[in-house]
Amino acid sequence: MGLLGISSLTKTTLSANDDFSAFFDYSATLLPSLNGADFDTFYEEWLRMSGRESTMDEYGQLVFLQWHAVNWNAKSSRFVLLEKA
Repeated sequence: MGLLGISSLTKTTLSANDDFSAFFDYSATLLPSLNGADFDTFYEEWLRMSGRESTMDEYGQLVFLQWHAVNWNAKSSRFVLLEKA
């Protein structure tokens, strides 16, 4: 989330949930809307910071996130769920 410009997320524990252990509310912050060149720069930085390899799956997941950013930013509430291990 830091690479997306979203920092200082507060973790809220979900003790009574079978699938998720916590959530992070980022409703006060918007996801970035990147043009082609900015996305390529973001993708390279993502690979460097995450240690992941450049694959079509990796690229596709980030394209999916970027494609939905405008729609998600229009929502009044936005959360990330943490799946239980």
